[in-house]
Amino acid sequence: MSEPVDPQALADAAAALPAGDAGAAHALGRRLLQAGEAARALPLLKRAAQLDGARAEHWLGYAEGLIAADRPEDALMLIARLTGAAYPDETRAKLVAAALLKLGQALVEQGRAAEAEALLSRALALAPDDPDAAAALGWAMSRMGRHAEAEAPYRQALGLAPDRAALWTNLGATLAELNREREAEACYRQALTLEPGNRAALANLGALLRAQGRVEEARAPAAAASRAETVVPALLALRPVSASTADIAAQRAAYAQGLEALRARTQPLAYAGETFGLPSFYLAYHGLDDRPLMEATAAALRASVADLDYVSPNAARRHGGGRIRIAIVSDNLGAHTIGHLYKGIVQGLDRARFEVVAVHGAHSRRDAFRDSLDAAADGALALSGGLADQRGQIEALAPDVVFYPDVGMTAPSYFLAHARLAPVQATAWGHPDTTGLATLDHFISTEMFEPAGAEACYTERLVRLPRIPCRLEPPPPARAMSREQLGWPARGTLYGCPQTLFKLHPEFDAVLAAITEDDPDGHIVLPAADQPAWTQALLARWRAHWPILLERALWTPRVAPEVFRAQLAEIDVLIDPLHFGSGYTFYQAMAEGAPMVTCPGAFARGRAVAGAYRQMGAGGELVAESPAALAALALRLGADPAERARLRAELRAAARANLFSDAAAVRQLGDFFASAVAEARGG
Repeated sequence: MSEPVDPQALADAAAALPAGDAGAAHALGRRLLQAGEAARALPLLKRAAQLDGARAEHWLGYAEGLIAADRPEDALMLIARLTGAAYPDETRAKLVAAALLKLGQALVEQGRAAEAEALLSRALALAPDDPDAAAALGWAMSRMGRHAEAEAPYRQALGLAPDRAALWTNLGATLAELNREREAEACYRQALTLEPGNRAALANLGALLRAQGRVEEARAPAAAASRAETVVPALLALRPVSASTADIAAQRAAYAQGLEALRARTQPLAYAGETFGLPSFYLAYHGLDDRPLMEATAAALRASVADLDYVSPNAARRHGGGRIRIAIVSDNLGAHTIGHLYKGIVQGLDRARFEVVAVHGAHSRRDAFRDSLDAAADGALALSGGLADQRGQIEALAPDVVFYPDVGMTAPSYFLAHARLAPVQATAWGHPDTTGLATLDHFISTEMFEPAGAEACYTERLVRLPRIPCRLEPPPPARAMSREQLGWPARGTLYGCPQTLFKLHPEFDAVLAAITEDDPDGHIVLPAADQPAWTQALLARWRAHWPILLERALWTPRVAPEVFRAQLAEIDVLIDPLHFGSGYTFYQAMAEGAPMVTCPGAFARGRAVAGAYRQMGAGGELVAESPAALAALALRLGADPAERARLRAELRAAARANLFSDAAAVRQLGDFFASAVAEARGG
């Protein structure tokens, strides 16, 4: 523990030091360093080294001061000069290791884990008994996605410091990434045994339990917790893969009860911008009107979470002419569906009218795609710090429009959107469901998707653009791969639904079962979930109601994008799931002309494929009027290779003409932004 420090007494002591007394300067500098006052210690330690450089401890003390002051590069340069018999090898090695550790940790924080790895490996080699060096190396490997390699240094750190809850939590997170969920759970519970209030362990354990569908257990940590990232997911937990329509109803009732419990809390929850899975995300996959629950969620969080209702002075600012500044804020503007859907908009908005700034969430990952998107923008900003800091960073841009393309996908952007930071604030179909937030003025959609009366399902003003607000370039043609190369049977029709498993509503099972019952040689191609519990939940549902699907499903692991496109080209008939259908996958399918049958739902999120066919001026014969008709349509197409070949050519041509590279859609979106800013200017 650092000793109490009297700043005035320290200043007096430093002023009273004899000018040439290196020993006194060194001693006082060391005392300051031990008290955690690195900034005050550093000048004294430097003075001691310069006055009496013959004494090793003076230079080594200066190096320690540089490390403590977060100047590890300078410490490394200094230590590199410390050679000779006067400087003990063991002491020098520890200082070099400490400098390497500091520098490596700083690089990982900056998103430069690959550069950090070599430094941290050297630090651990020099100080193999330092648990911090081992843990930092594991952290760097985890940040690079090399979780299997990260396990060993984490276990090495735990061997040295088995009583550190944080190390157990980090190992648990690594094991969870490796789908070793039982071991991960044991690590989190050990962390909580050592430190019952450990925030990361509570949050990670809750996330693991929810992913496994153990939502009742996941609610337990909420009672004593005080952080939003623990309490909100716990009280509002929903199963990713529901057991039945009755289960959906029960979960929504429990969600409403969770909102009541949230409102009943007497102590406000703290939130500083942490990332966690928003439970409300799964409401959109239930096939029901979410507006009442989303409005209630927004109200409960504003009442329960401190400091959400911030209003910036920018909110009343009127656009003064010149270009309209648009800040596009998302955690997903990288190699993600959202990045792919919106990069063309960033590129295509008219720069004579608009200035476009890409704003990345503090937890977003940097990759080559994100760099290319940033290069297409007029500016880019990576948010940092807590929620208030992030709001201030957006404020400093003085945007006329803050555009959140995917509110509801991640917690940080959702909580940011509770604030009023610009005269115009809008969201869109990146997550096609209302946000429930009064601070978002507009929901940008298209008349191609929205049914009559859809306005009633949004708290935002619904904007129905004539075209789908997306400009996506066609991907490279898929390389031909045989069924054998893809690991599929040589005979039989392949019906594919390459969608995340939480999109498979229980009512969709009957469609898949009808197809397999009437086509005894057919197979349903589905992607295995990264989370094994999701796949197991779906199999349990089938086992109870549609056992034929257990025999006829072909599970495919996650594959590279070029292999995924080859799969789309080889599947005979693609089936759009009920209630929440395809988006980016449809665009990829149309690049191959792969026919996708669909049955439009009650909300835009289940009508995107039918709407896209309408815009393309093709594919109308692939739109069914009911789930039963959807199965019959898939079977007819599966039995007719000639019709499939005709459709592939027609759909590919129509997509290139009226779906991809859609400059008109970008112009329409720009016109909307300009009119919204003009409307705000007029009050």
